Amino acid sequence: MIQRVPAGFSSEQWSAVTSGLETHPSTVNDYRKVINLLYNEYNQDIFTISRDQAEAWFAKLDERQKNGELSANTVHRYKATLRSIGARIESSRIIPGYRNPFSGLVKNESRAKTSWNRSSFADPKDIHKIIEILDSLDAEDRLIVTLMLGLGLTPMQIQNLKVNDFQTRNGVIELKLDEGTILEYTSKPWKSSDYALSGMPLKYVKRSPGRTITWRYYAVCLLSEEFRDQLKAYYSRTGTSQDTRSYFMTTRHLDFNYRAMHHMISVVLQKAGLENSGITPMMLSNYGKLRTWLQYKAEQENDEATLKQLAKDGSIGSWKDSFPLPLKETIEEIEKAMGPGFIREAAGLE
Repeated sequence: MIQRVPAGFSSEQWSAVTSGLETHPSTVNDYRKVINLLYNEYNQDIFTISRDQAEAWFAKLDERQKNGELSANTVHRYKATLRSIGARIESSRIIPGYRNPFSGLVKNESRAKTSWNRSSFADPKDIHKIIEILDSLDAEDRLIVTLMLGLGLTPMQIQNLKVNDFQTRNGVIELKLDEGTILEYTSKPWKSSDYALSGMPLKYVKRSPGRTITWRYYAVCLLSEEFRDQLKAYYSRTGTSQDTRSYFMTTRHLDFNYRAMHHMISVVLQKAGLENSGITPMMLSNYGKLRTWLQYKAEQENDEATLKQLAKDGSIGSWKDSFPLPLKETIEEIEKAMGPGFIREAAGLE
């Protein structure tokens, strides 16, 4: 196992904490990620985090969920991962007297559902005002907004995009996307479960106590020629480079984090005359979720009228093989909360 040691750990300490996880690299990567996030917050290692600091960090994660920066599932995963790391540090006894400060702080062990209401969505007329000024944006901002409006990418997905997530196959640029996790309720071993044998683009994460398997879903979008040309104009090696660095960077060559995203969107809204609209990056993403679902559904049903309406805003591409299951579950939640006619209405088709 590659020993990339997180902030505050020695190689020996990291080996002790991750002992027995040699065949679970995704778990080790999750451990490393949340440890580094915590270190960046307090500028101190996890071994010296107090109970009060742990509670404050969990409260901040809740706030980031509330403002749309993180999903409920991501926040729960970060919390549960920190609790697990703390338990491993305590049981390994690498720090004498260490007590897990995260123990008992994870209050909700069930997967939270987003509460959908009209305030989660922008007025489609305002969205079209943004679309009208896309050509006036610089290449990077235009691509980011287009990915949000066309595919429903969240700010976190955009921040996590790597150069090598774009690859060319048979002359078409494909974009591989981490669409988050889905749950399978079954008592079967994970290797022989229905999802494992389905052919869906899944990666096993874990089996929880009981009858639940967690899978990570990786979807692939076949990008349109028009959008491919925009990507190539931004970075000529898009689709061929194996570089693992972030695809989007700020002018200071830093990751395009949520704060940078908010600032960029505020500039876009100002250009569109919408500075007082209250539109957030997540609202743009929510619009994109509806749009990409309607496009997929219209393609499956040969609904030329809907496809023609959607084409007015331009096309990013289409989903390879099938619509991403986690995204479909989100659409079903929206439809259940808002009614069957809401999706077309919020996407500006009614």
